[in-house]
Amino acid sequence: MADGRKRKAGGQREARRKEDYGGKVMVHGPGRRRRLSLAGDGPHEGEAMRGKLLFTALAVAILAVFASMSLAGAETIKFRQVQFITKAEVIQVGDVPDHIIGIYDQTGLASFDTGEVASLKNPGTLDYIKGTGAIQGYTTYTFEDGSTRTGKWQGTTRPDPGGKGSWFEGTWTFIQGTGRWAGIQGEGTFIGRRFVPFGGAAQIYTDNSGTYTLPSR
Repeated sequence: MADGRKRKAGGQREARRKEDYGGKVMVHGPGRRRRLSLAGDGPHEGEAMRGKLLFTALAVAILAVFASMSLAGAETIKFRQVQFITKAEVIQVGDVPDHIIGIYDQTGLASFDTGEVASLKNPGTLDYIKGTGAIQGYTTYTFEDGSTRTGKWQGTTRPDPGGKGSWFEGTWTFIQGTGRWAGIQGEGTFIGRRFVPFGGAAQIYTDNSGTYTLPSR
């Protein structure tokens, strides 16, 4: 009888038992006692996980604030530029009739919706077949105070139905600025017309619109 009671008591001691202990499960067994975490390996890991989640949420909120500030700080821009071709060179490609490539330079004035006027230099290239094709180039605007801003543009040309000139349309991006335009970023579109066939002294205008931002000062 005594041996039976001892075996029963030993079995009870050797049996594993679990108890809730502050978010941990205590597992007991012969010769050992350890904790099993219900939320990580320990309280420090739980705190680290909460810290990571808080940091992620804070980073997302900061990015959203900066994005809204960037959008809110963008300025609109509208202007018309009028220019004349001062130099042009054209080469016949020779693959199909009336396929030409060319390089040219233009100078003129740009009038902005703010009332400012800037001089401009506008070199570019073309690739036409029967007057239709691609154009690209750079325009640098110089203002009265000496500040400049430069844009890179690309677009297409199509002949005027009357056969005397051409229509243009395309996009531009500001790539550099100096003086009060240092750090400028922006982009926009243009549409315009050349009133005579391509060549020396051709008269051209384009209407431009877009947005830009400047670094905080």
